[in-house]
Amino acid sequence: MNFALCTDENYAKYCAVCIVSILENNRDDVCNIFVLTDRLSFEIKKMFSELSLFYKQKINIVEIDLAVFSNLPVCGRYKLSVYYRFLLPNIINDDKVLYLDCDIIVRKSLKELWYLNITDYACAAVPDQRADLPQMVNRFRLTSVYVNSGVLLINLAYWRKHNVTEKLFKFVKEHKVVWPDQDAINVVLEKKIYLLPFRYNFQYHLYANRDCIEVHFSKWDEIDNYKDNPIICHYTHHHKPWHLDCPHLHVEWFDYYSSIHNCTKVRKTYGDGFVVRCIDFWVKILNWLSKFFR
Repeated sequence: MNFALCTDENYAKYCAVCIVSILENNRDDVCNIFVLTDRLSFEIKKMFSELSLFYKQKINIVEIDLAVFSNLPVCGRYKLSVYYRFLLPNIINDDKVLYLDCDIIVRKSLKELWYLNITDYACAAVPDQRADLPQMVNRFRLTSVYVNSGVLLINLAYWRKHNVTEKLFKFVKEHKVVWPDQDAINVVLEKKIYLLPFRYNFQYHLYANRDCIEVHFSKWDEIDNYKDNPIICHYTHHHKPWHLDCPHLHVEWFDYYSSIHNCTKVRKTYGDGFVVRCIDFWVKILNWLSKFFR
């Protein structure tokens, strides 16, 4: 099985935790992992080497030339590294790869997903947690479901045959995007994406109460069945599981895989600064008081 992740120096340890979760749950299979990056320090490369030796699986560090991404837009917390996945057909000499974001924990075997037949599709992906909101599809007049690009089973042969990489670059350069890589993938590959169930990319907002959840009610039962036992958990909130103020209900999944090896243990910090945390605290107090005295 081929896996690909994209990272920089700052995200590398979280990338490593994701890799640990992959390898722990797929010990009986040959895993070939590609880590795409602009550059990594000696200490970080040593960490990946230690994991490779421990699991007896290949972890390939692939350094990307950032000049390839000149003039591409970056939006807020989305850095140039979000575009690295566009290059996978040129990097991996095979017909298929499973791409994963770094803020992900794999909890079970991925063999069934890997052997899914997507010969006639460009990739397979899970609907985005807000896919049923009209604005998600109206921005580009999409007639198919808007998917989340954090988990992509990519048909590399299809991408090469149809020049998908070039089309994705062209789209991002010519259009105003909110989620750069994700918008491009949804538009360029429209009607060529195989839809996966939520268990393969269970996103943060799917844990909301039914009166607040932003997906159609017909999907509620599926969501309820997997919210405490997904195959892939995707921490899509801006406060990640390595933050002390992460609101996710299952931070313990990240903590467990982070703690298996000394080299991947994470020292947690706050996602928000002190002032923001104080404001948030007083807002919660005022909301509570308003309900109490109502």
